[in-house]
Amino acid sequence: MADRTRCLRPRSALAKSDRHRGGYSYLEMLVVLLMLGTLAAIAVPDLAEGVRRHRLREAAERVRSAILEGTELARTSGLDQEIIAPVGAARIYLPGATDPATRATPWTIELGGGESGCRIESSRFGAAALEHLSIDEGGRLRDEGSLRLTSGGRSIDVTVTGQEVVIGEVR
Repeated sequence: MADRTRCLRPRSALAKSDRHRGGYSYLEMLVVLLMLGTLAAIAVPDLAEGVRRHRLREAAERVRSAILEGTELARTSGLDQEIIAPVGAARIYLPGATDPATRATPWTIELGGGESGCRIESSRFGAAALEHLSIDEGGRLRDEGSLRLTSGGRSIDVTVTGQEVVIGEVR
């Protein structure tokens, strides 16, 4: 008998009750999407800034590794070495070294260049403020100086003092 009374209800009442059984209305979905869009608009610039800082730090670590590789190569080969860091470039060179992966000379170390990548803004080593760092046959750094890397308005300095290579903070 219960089934029969349900069938006797007006069609409009049946349709209305079926419509509200579950799910979200269009307006509710629209509000949620607007809130997600607002959060994304706030978060994306911060994420891009974090990526830029990470790229700069990684490039500075590559420079430091190249300097340490150059000192080790000079020590093991007994030959003077140099590291060339041309201003405006997205790479540094070790002319006296062979790239272990490609067997190419000079060994070229990419700094993560490309369109939005890292570039060498300044490179000053020694009294003459040259774009290359000299290493004697014993693996000792002959020059002191610094190199500044930039990306998207941010910069980081790599400083060579004595036998130490120091990476600064991203500014």
